[in-house]
Amino acid sequence: MTNVFEDAFAAKKPVKFTLDFSGVILPRKSPFDKIAALAVLSRHNRRDIESLRYYTANECSEEQFKAWDAERVYPIDIGHRKYHKAGAKSATAWLASRYLLPLSRGEQELLRLVNENNRTGNLKQGGDMRIAFLIRELYELDESDEWALEVIIECQNVILSYLDVEDGMAVRSADEPMDEALTHLAKKLAKDSEKPFSLGRYLRDLWLLGGSSEDIQRRVAFWRDNSQRLERERARAKGEFALMERNEFGIGDMKCLVLRTSDHFLAKAAARSKQYWARIIIADDGHVAISTEGLDVRGLAAELTQMEPERWYANNEMGALINGGPQYTSVEPTKFGAGMLIKLMRKHLRKPVHGDNKK
Repeated sequence: MTNVFEDAFAAKKPVKFTLDFSGVILPRKSPFDKIAALAVLSRHNRRDIESLRYYTANECSEEQFKAWDAERVYPIDIGHRKYHKAGAKSATAWLASRYLLPLSRGEQELLRLVNENNRTGNLKQGGDMRIAFLIRELYELDESDEWALEVIIECQNVILSYLDVEDGMAVRSADEPMDEALTHLAKKLAKDSEKPFSLGRYLRDLWLLGGSSEDIQRRVAFWRDNSQRLERERARAKGEFALMERNEFGIGDMKCLVLRTSDHFLAKAAARSKQYWARIIIADDGHVAISTEGLDVRGLAAELTQMEPERWYANNEMGALINGGPQYTSVEPTKFGAGMLIKLMRKHLRKPVHGDNKK
């Protein structure tokens, strides 16, 4: 893929060029922090990024890193260079510290925001009005690499527009009136419009940077139109889940579920139903995700990773385990069936001492 960042907003580079990469490789369906690192890299790079590729394995050899170095390709959050393994707070922080980047004021604020978001998830609060939340859902609308690339580039444009405004590159005053069409759209997006990386803030940033009314409406329409597609998919999945037969099991008095599906929205409907303390989601290709209502999965994760090294990733804060998942599709599916997983879950999972709002 060539000249993937030829967009007019993305082309501005108000900072010192200290990097010289021809391409970038990053996890497929990258979340907000990885795209923020991509945006910062593109600003500090001496040349336009010519290629963008995905890496779908959880681990990476030193030989592969050396090969990318020889190609002048920068890997974002891959293998042992993942930010949490490197002791950084985000992929953006790892990039900035590794190359001692002279960050602009806007980039410093972006770094603070992504670090905080990785810790608390605050940039995702607000649902479909917040880009950091929306991108994770948008990936699931289409499994093609082309669609994932489009989402990444549109998200990067949001970040770059924010950075340009924060770095004083606005060409309009905030008091300059918008035309009727944009004024009407701005009112619809008024909720959370002062918060970074909301749709309302994005519209304002594009206006301040001198965008035409037609171009601003087109850019914002990508997010609004696809947000409406998400609403339709969620409604469909909620209806299907309500009518489907359930394969339920118990852990003590905790009701749990086995769901065999590759439908992201159906799996989400099961979680949003709040009927189950834990869910085993088995995809058509055999990959598995175990999600819980905040249960302590450390013991379960330790035993699974001991029995199947490099096949499981645990998110202890969310109480979840993933075997492969949407980012790491080349990870081998677990050899354990639902029966064995249920046995291990009964061994390790316990209901929290306080509260019980599940049926």
